[in-house]
Amino acid sequence: MENYDENDLHAGPKLIVTEDVRSYIFETTKWTRFMSVLGFIAAAVFAIAGFSAGAIMSAALNATMNSFEYGAADRNMIQQGGTITWMIILFLYSLFIFYPSLVLYKYSNLAARAVKDADQEAFSQSAVKMKSFFKFYGIVSIIWIGVSVISMLFVLSTSY
Repeated sequence: MENYDENDLHAGPKLIVTEDVRSYIFETTKWTRFMSVLGFIAAAVFAIAGFSAGAIMSAALNATMNSFEYGAADRNMIQQGGTITWMIILFLYSLFIFYPSLVLYKYSNLAARAVKDADQEAFSQSAVKMKSFFKFYGIVSIIWIGVSVISMLFVLSTSY
């Protein structure tokens, strides 16, 4: 593997984007735009579910708590705590889906413009958006792996 000097990266154009590559990028933009729109729809569904959490929790708790001996004050306290918790979770999840969808949508538009108009600046900006998209999911993956390992260690330590 060759070592690259920082000056080599800016020395001049060494990358040639052929028509085949341009067509691949353009086809990719259609799919990334489709996936980003699906992400926007999912984010909206979770945001709406967050607003509806009160009604859903109320119906679910009334259905399940009627068979138990809870007073009205206990029901209200449990309902409010659960509702606020679920609202926060659903809104955070909505934002968690919205951000990468927005970055992917911006990538789609920039890459399509770069390919159609042979716009170097749009091509560079689209690469930045794609880097941001994968960086986001890389960080999320690292966090998920860390939480999973800690959870497994916790389960193993409490089971012995």
